[in-house]
Amino acid sequence: MKKILLILLITLSVGIFAKPSIAGTCNGGVEFEGAVNKHTYCHSSTAMTWWAAFAWCKKQGRELASMEQLCPSWGGAMGNGACPNMMIGKDLWGWSANPSGSSVAFDVNLSSGNVLIYYSHGNRNASLSALCF
Repeated sequence: MKKILLILLITLSVGIFAKPSIAGTCNGGVEFEGAVNKHTYCHSSTAMTWWAAFAWCKKQGRELASMEQLCPSWGGAMGNGACPNMMIGKDLWGWSANPSGSSVAFDVNLSSGNVLIYYSHGNRNASLSALCF
């Protein structure tokens, strides 16, 4: 009986003091930290369509990041510097989960924090990296 009690106590203490794991993975991508909010994001290493980006993030146990998740306190501004949180020094573009109208989505540059709606999510040839939250 004492042996069973000891095993239970050890098992419970390991569970209590174990470091929690970060939700999601980033297989086939690179994790990076937001410049302002310090949240860990995942940027896919390959470009894909907007629709494929949703599926890719889900496969990582994450979600395609919304503009609000990418750019805290974003008020709909576009252009350079509109998303200071994404100014991390990498000249890469990524999809957000936010559509803008029926055929385009907001895109973010990871160097300038530039926000555009240039790429069409309805265009099968439009390919950017996924930005997962």
